[in-house]
Amino acid sequence: MRTAASLIAVIVHAAPVMADICVTNAGDQRMLFAAETDDGERIVGWLEPGGRLCAPGDGAGRVSVFESEDTLEGCTRLVAPGGSDTLLRYVAFDRCLWQSHVD
Repeated sequence: MRTAASLIAVIVHAAPVMADICVTNAGDQRMLFAAETDDGERIVGWLEPGGRLCAPGDGAGRVSVFESEDTLEGCTRLVAPGGSDTLLRYVAFDRCLWQSHVD
């Protein structure tokens, strides 16, 4: 019985693990965010302060924030596999303050 339990545990740990790419809005205004994995999954949505958005995937990716759907310039950060970042303050022209800047 002990051998079967050990075998099952090994099989469970050997399975691929999905790790989302996430972004959190810690700013003081509603903003348009995107979370995108390197394997092509992109999720876009408006987040109120405190909101969180994730794209499912198993690799690295990037998170972005924009003032509106029509805004071409926003702020983007690269994110490690299974990682996330938090917008602390939005400033135009890719000068935003992210949690990864202060960690």
